[in-house]
Amino acid sequence: MYLRRCNEARQAIDRTLALAPDNLNRISQKLQILLCSGDVAGARALVAETSRRIGPAEAAAHFSGGFEWLLDADNFALLRRLTPPAFDGDEAYWAYSQAWAAWRAGDSAAAHDYAEKAVPLHEAQARSAPRAAVVYASLGEMLAMVGRKDEAIREAVRATEIDPSPFSGAGIVRLLAQTYMLAGEPDKAIDTLERLLKMPYFMTPAWLAVDPTYDSLRSHARFQKLVAGK
Repeated sequence: MYLRRCNEARQAIDRTLALAPDNLNRISQKLQILLCSGDVAGARALVAETSRRIGPAEAAAHFSGGFEWLLDADNFALLRRLTPPAFDGDEAYWAYSQAWAAWRAGDSAAAHDYAEKAVPLHEAQARSAPRAAVVYASLGEMLAMVGRKDEAIREAVRATEIDPSPFSGAGIVRLLAQTYMLAGEPDKAIDTLERLLKMPYFMTPAWLAVDPTYDSLRSHARFQKLVAGK
C-alpha cells in the first residue's frame, strides 16, 4: 500500500481476508487499496457487503470520519442519527464524524454545531495525550469548520511537528491538507497534497480523482495536474 503498488496490495489483502473475513481493520485496509486504484464501485460494494455482515449501524460508525461518502443513502442517513454509544462512547470522535457527515451533506449549520462540540473535546484529549498527533490534526479540521482559521492551521501544523516521520506521519499530512482546504487556503492545501504524494502512503492521483472530499480544489490547474499524475 505505502509503495502504491495497488494491484499487489490487493492480492495480499485478499489473502488476509480469506483468513480473517470479519476483521474491520483489514476491511478498511482493502477499502484503501481499492481507492488507491480509483475503484469506487469496488469500494462501495465492500462497504455495502460489510454493512450486511456486521449490521448497518456498526458499519456506518466504522466508515465515518473519512469514508462515509461510500455509504448508500439509507446508511448515510442512519449515520447522521447515531449517538455517542455507537462510537464506543467516544464523544469527541462522534462529534468529529457527525461534523464531517453534515459537511458532506451540505448542512453547514449542523457541521458548524458538531464541530463546535468537537473542539473542546479534542482539546481535552490533547491535554491528556500531548504527543497524540492525530488529535491535534483532527482539532485543526474542526477549528477550520467553525471558522477559527489561524488556530486551525496552528494545530494542524503542530500535529506534523509531533510526528514528522515520512511514514507514520503521512496521514497527519493528509489532515493538514484538509485543514487548509476547509480554512479557505486552496494553494496551501494543494502544496500539502503534492508533498503527500511524494511520501510513502496509499493516497494516489487516482484516489484524488474520485474522492469528493477534494471537490473544492478541482477547478485549480495544479490540482488537475496532481490528478493527472504530473
